[in-house]
Amino acid sequence: MCQRPAPRRKKWSSRPYVSVQLAALDNTSPKMPTKGKQKTSVVNSSLNPYFDAQLHFDVTQTELQKYKLQMVVKDDLNYGALSKPPVLGLVEISLQNFDPKKVIANQWISLVQSTVK
Repeated sequence: MCQRPAPRRKKWSSRPYVSVQLAALDNTSPKMPTKGKQKTSVVNSSLNPYFDAQLHFDVTQTELQKYKLQMVVKDDLNYGALSKPPVLGLVEISLQNFDPKKVIANQWISLVQSTVK
């Protein structure tokens, strides 16, 4: 769930989706490529979207320790032919201590407002 991502235009609601990828913990490392950018489906006309998606990445447990999970909430509304979908917020989660055998509890993670327009 994503709670009240701010739409880029006040009079419109947003059509949010989440772009997800594994990015190297050390952004300067050319040896660690970004792993498979994927995205959720778009939630139409919602300021409180709920995303229930399973995304799969092909990495080993050893590789996983060197990545962070990068989730970017974007708006799919058409802002013009030459504009990219605006970023509504983002979060990065280090996977250094991730244990796939442990259950991850539902929790809220605050999105950081993006400075990218």
